[in-house]
Amino acid sequence: MYPGLSHPHFNISKLIGHVSKTLNFANQVLPLVSKVQPAIESAKNILGSTQKYLAPKNKPVPLRKSDKKEETASVSSSNRPIFFV
Repeated sequence: MYPGLSHPHFNISKLIGHVSKTLNFANQVLPLVSKVQPAIESAKNILGSTQKYLAPKNKPVPLRKSDKKEETASVSSSNRPIFFV
C-alpha cells in the first residue's frame, strides 16, 4: 500500500519514541528559556548603564585645519632689538 513505509529499517514505534523524546526535551527547555530571558535582558541593561559611567568624560576633540593657529615667525634682518611703544 505505502511502499516507503515497508522499508526494513523504518519502524513506526522507533519514530514515535524519537518524537516523544524530542517533545519532552522541548518541554523542559522552553520554560527554562522563559525564566532566564528576563535575567539576560536586565544584564544587558546593567552593562549599558555602566558603560555610560566608565566612558571618558573629556574626550579629545580632533582639530580641523581651520582650528589650528598658524604661527608665523617674523625674522628681522638686523640684529638690533625691536621696541614696541
